[in-house]
Amino acid sequence: MSLLSKKKRKFGFTLVEVIIVGGLFALVASFSAINILRSQTHSTLVSQVTIFVSDSRSQQVRAMAGDSQGQSTSGDWGIHLENNRYVLFRGSTYSAGDGGNFIVNLGSTMAISWTLPTADIVFVKRSGEVVSYTEGANTVTFTNSASGEHAQLTINRYGSISR
Repeated sequence: MSLLSKKKRKFGFTLVEVIIVGGLFALVASFSAINILRSQTHSTLVSQVTIFVSDSRSQQVRAMAGDSQGQSTSGDWGIHLENNRYVLFRGSTYSAGDGGNFIVNLGSTMAISWTLPTADIVFVKRSGEVVSYTEGANTVTFTNSASGEHAQLTINRYGSISR
């Protein structure tokens, strides 16, 4: 062997080195992907809960302010809960056919459950208090089936929501 052929051999990587580096890269990439997906499902839950709390406060403020939404009289405002969505409505009872309802659909992995006496959270005109409040039966839980995470909200007599 000549000196020139020895120099050529020193450059490059062996198959074992390439496999080890490729394996390490795949391992790091898989851990990164798992962490990115976990934070994405967590942020889905957090954002959905934040939107619900904001919508709830908005409905309560409408009731307290006597918002009539273009009608001749002001009234109560509420939120109707369903397993995969909730509906913002005007009045003391939910009517599915009311054109003024605003439907908020949850993501395909999100679900709502509750311990409230009914599926409706109604805020009383002027005071903003919750109609049919029952101590101990006042939670709304959001669950993300993709991550198994859940967030439980507690609603008090005055419509205040806490986590």
